[in-house]
Amino acid sequence: MISNKSRSVIVIGAGIGGIATAAHLAQQGLHVTILEKNARPGGRCDRFEKDGHIFDAGPTLLVMPLLYESEFAALGYSMREMLDLQRVDPTYHLVFDDNSRLELTSDLKQMRYQLERIEPGSFNGLLRYLDEGGRHYDLALEKLVNRDFRKASDFFSLKNLPLLQQLKPLVKHYDNMDAYFDRPRLKAAFTFQDV
Repeated sequence: MISNKSRSVIVIGAGIGGIATAAHLAQQGLHVTILEKNARPGGRCDRFEKDGHIFDAGPTLLVMPLLYESEFAALGYSMREMLDLQRVDPTYHLVFDDNSRLELTSDLKQMRYQLERIEPGSFNGLLRYLDEGGRHYDLALEKLVNRDFRKASDFFSLKNLPLLQQLKPLVKHYDNMDAYFDRPRLKAAFTFQDV
Protein backbone atom coordinates (compact mmCIF):
# COMPACT_ATOMS: atom_id res chain seq x y z
CA MET A 1 0.00 0.00 0.00
CA ILE A 2 1.25 3.48 -0.91
CA SER A 3 1.05 6.07 1.86
CA ASN A 4 -0.32 9.55 1.23
CA LYS A 5 3.10 11.02 2.02
CA SER A 6 4.56 9.45 -1.09
CA ARG A 7 1.70 10.63 -3.33
CA SER A 8 1.82 13.94 -5.19
CA VAL A 9 -1.01 16.05 -6.49
CA ILE A 10 -1.00 19.05 -8.82
CA VAL A 11 -3.70 21.68 -8.34
CA ILE A 12 -4.19 24.02 -11.27
CA GLY A 13 -5.10 27.54 -10.20
CA ALA A 14 -4.38 29.43 -7.00
CA GLY A 15 -7.77 31.07 -6.67
CA ILE A 16 -9.89 30.48 -3.58
CA GLY A 17 -11.03 27.05 -4.81
CA GLY A 18 -7.52 25.92 -5.74
CA ILE A 19 -6.00 27.12 -2.47
CA ALA A 20 -8.76 25.47 -0.39
CA THR A 21 -8.39 22.22 -2.35
CA ALA A 22 -4.61 22.25 -1.95
CA ALA A 23 -4.90 22.92 1.80
CA HIS A 24 -7.32 20.02 2.31
CA LEU A 25 -5.13 17.66 0.28
CA ALA A 26 -2.01 18.72 2.17
CA GLN A 27 -3.88 18.22 5.43
CA GLN A 28 -4.46 14.62 4.31
CA GLY A 29 -0.70 14.18 3.95
CA LEU A 30 -0.37 14.53 0.18
CA HIS A 31 2.48 16.49 -1.40
CA VAL A 32 0.73 19.34 -3.24
CA THR A 33 2.03 21.57 -6.01
CA ILE A 34 -0.10 24.51 -7.14
CA LEU A 35 0.30 25.88 -10.66
CA GLU A 36 -0.90 29.44 -11.23
CA LYS A 37 -0.73 31.43 -14.48
CA ASN A 38 -0.78 34.81 -12.73
CA ALA A 39 2.09 36.42 -10.85
CA ARG A 40 0.36 35.92 -7.48
CA PRO A 41 -2.40 33.83 -5.92
CA GLY A 42 -5.97 34.95 -5.42
CA GLY A 43 -7.60 34.40 -8.79
CA ARG A 44 -10.70 36.55 -8.96
CA CYS A 45 -9.97 37.80 -5.44
CA ASP A 46 -6.92 39.66 -6.67
CA ARG A 47 -6.52 43.35 -7.34
CA PHE A 48 -4.46 45.38 -9.75
CA GLU A 49 -3.24 48.94 -10.00
CA LYS A 50 -3.37 51.20 -13.06
CA ASP A 51 -2.54 54.87 -13.25
CA GLY A 52 -2.53 55.16 -9.46
CA HIS A 53 -5.97 53.55 -9.05
CA ILE A 54 -6.58 50.17 -7.40
CA PHE A 55 -9.17 47.85 -8.94
CA ASP A 56 -10.63 44.64 -7.57
CA ALA A 57 -10.31 41.88 -10.16
CA GLY A 58 -13.43 40.20 -8.91
CA PRO A 59 -15.65 40.34 -5.87
CA THR A 60 -15.37 43.33 -3.59
CA LEU A 61 -17.66 41.90 -0.94
CA LEU A 62 -17.41 38.74 1.14
CA VAL A 63 -20.46 36.77 0.14
CA MET A 64 -21.38 33.42 1.68
CA PRO A 65 -19.21 34.03 4.76
CA LEU A 66 -20.48 30.86 6.43
CA LEU A 67 -18.82 28.79 3.69
CA TYR A 68 -15.50 30.53 4.22
CA GLU A 69 -15.82 30.15 7.99
CA SER A 70 -16.47 26.41 7.63
CA GLU A 71 -13.45 26.00 5.32
CA PHE A 72 -11.19 27.76 7.82
CA ALA A 73 -12.66 25.66 10.65
CA ALA A 74 -12.15 22.43 8.68
CA LEU A 75 -8.48 23.37 8.40
CA GLY A 76 -8.28 24.15 12.12
CA TYR A 77 -8.39 27.95 11.99
CA SER A 78 -10.79 30.76 12.77
CA MET A 79 -11.49 32.97 9.77
CA ARG A 80 -12.21 35.95 12.02
CA GLU A 81 -8.85 35.55 13.76
CA MET A 82 -6.88 34.98 10.54
CA LEU A 83 -8.40 37.78 8.45
CA ASP A 84 -8.72 41.47 9.15
CA LEU A 85 -12.30 41.79 7.95
CA GLN A 86 -13.69 45.30 7.78
CA ARG A 87 -17.31 46.26 7.46
CA VAL A 88 -18.03 48.61 4.58
CA ASP A 89 -21.24 50.57 4.96
CA PRO A 90 -22.61 51.91 2.77
CA THR A 91 -21.47 49.13 0.48
CA TYR A 92 -21.52 51.39 -2.56
CA HIS A 93 -23.01 54.55 -3.98
CA LEU A 94 -24.98 54.64 -7.21
CA VAL A 95 -25.23 57.86 -9.19
CA PHE A 96 -27.96 57.94 -11.82
CA ASP A 97 -27.99 59.93 -15.05
CA ASP A 98 -29.95 62.78 -13.42
CA ASN A 99 -27.34 62.96 -10.61
CA SER A 100 -29.72 61.44 -8.06
CA ARG A 101 -28.05 58.93 -5.75
CA LEU A 102 -28.71 55.72 -3.93
CA GLU A 103 -26.43 54.43 -1.18
CA LEU A 104 -26.72 50.71 -0.57
CA THR A 105 -26.50 50.36 3.20
CA SER A 106 -27.45 47.84 5.87
CA ASP A 107 -29.23 50.68 7.72
CA LEU A 108 -32.81 49.74 6.85
CA LYS A 109 -34.20 53.06 8.09
CA GLN A 110 -31.90 54.89 5.65
CA MET A 111 -32.75 52.42 2.86
CA ARG A 112 -36.46 52.98 3.43
CA TYR A 113 -36.01 56.76 3.21
CA GLN A 114 -33.98 56.54 -0.01
CA LEU A 115 -36.15 53.96 -1.76
CA GLU A 116 -39.46 55.59 -0.90
CA ARG A 117 -38.17 58.87 -2.41
CA ILE A 118 -37.53 57.04 -5.70
CA GLU A 119 -40.61 54.83 -5.73
CA PRO A 120 -43.32 54.83 -3.05
CA GLY A 121 -43.87 51.30 -1.75
CA SER A 122 -40.49 50.07 -2.95
CA PHE A 123 -39.12 49.41 0.53
CA ASN A 124 -41.65 46.59 0.93
CA GLY A 125 -40.41 45.31 -2.43
CA LEU A 126 -36.87 45.31 -1.07
CA LEU A 127 -37.93 43.34 2.01
CA ARG A 128 -39.69 40.76 -0.16
CA TYR A 129 -36.62 40.57 -2.43
CA LEU A 130 -34.32 40.03 0.56
CA ASP A 131 -36.66 37.34 1.88
CA GLU A 132 -36.60 35.52 -1.46
CA GLY A 133 -32.81 35.87 -1.59
CA GLY A 134 -32.50 34.33 1.87
CA ARG A 135 -34.66 31.37 0.86
CA HIS A 136 -32.64 30.89 -2.35
CA TYR A 137 -29.37 31.10 -0.40
CA ASP A 138 -30.43 28.46 2.15
CA LEU A 139 -31.85 26.15 -0.52
CA ALA A 140 -28.79 26.48 -2.77
CA LEU A 141 -26.48 25.70 0.16
CA GLU A 142 -28.48 22.61 1.09
CA LYS A 143 -29.19 21.22 -2.39
CA LEU A 144 -26.16 22.36 -4.40
CA VAL A 145 -23.21 23.82 -2.52
CA ASN A 146 -23.00 21.34 0.36
CA ARG A 147 -23.53 18.29 -1.84
CA ASP A 148 -20.90 16.09 -3.40
CA PHE A 149 -21.74 15.49 -7.05
CA ARG A 150 -19.55 12.56 -8.15
CA LYS A 151 -21.15 12.10 -11.56
CA ALA A 152 -23.39 14.08 -13.88
CA SER A 153 -26.44 11.98 -12.95
CA ASP A 154 -26.07 13.11 -9.32
CA PHE A 155 -26.73 16.68 -10.47
CA PHE A 156 -29.02 16.09 -13.46
CA SER A 157 -31.57 13.98 -11.61
CA LEU A 158 -35.34 14.18 -11.29
CA LYS A 159 -35.09 15.05 -7.61
CA ASN A 160 -33.23 18.26 -8.57
CA LEU A 161 -35.90 19.27 -11.09
CA PRO A 162 -37.93 21.31 -8.53
CA LEU A 163 -34.88 23.58 -8.14
CA LEU A 164 -35.67 25.05 -11.58
CA GLN A 165 -38.88 26.48 -10.12
CA GLN A 166 -37.58 27.17 -6.62
CA LEU A 167 -34.29 28.94 -7.51
CA LYS A 168 -35.31 30.42 -10.89
CA PRO A 169 -31.89 29.84 -12.51
CA LEU A 170 -33.30 30.35 -16.00
CA VAL A 171 -35.10 33.62 -15.18
CA LYS A 172 -33.19 36.80 -16.00
CA HIS A 173 -32.41 38.63 -12.77
CA TYR A 174 -33.60 41.97 -14.17
CA ASP A 175 -36.92 40.42 -15.26
CA ASN A 176 -37.35 38.91 -11.79
CA MET A 177 -37.17 42.43 -10.35
CA ASP A 178 -40.62 43.13 -11.84
CA ALA A 179 -42.03 41.37 -8.77
CA TYR A 180 -40.37 43.89 -6.46
CA PHE A 181 -39.89 47.24 -8.20
CA ASP A 182 -41.54 49.25 -10.97
CA ARG A 183 -38.83 51.85 -11.63
CA PRO A 184 -36.09 50.73 -14.04
CA ARG A 185 -33.43 52.46 -11.92
CA LEU A 186 -34.31 50.31 -8.89
CA LYS A 187 -34.33 47.16 -11.00
CA ALA A 188 -30.90 48.17 -12.29
CA ALA A 189 -29.66 49.05 -8.78
CA PHE A 190 -30.35 45.55 -7.52
CA THR A 191 -29.12 43.66 -10.59
CA PHE A 192 -26.03 45.49 -11.85
CA GLN A 193 -23.85 43.25 -9.64
CA ASP A 194 -24.55 40.47 -12.15
CA VAL A 195 -22.19 42.20 -14.57
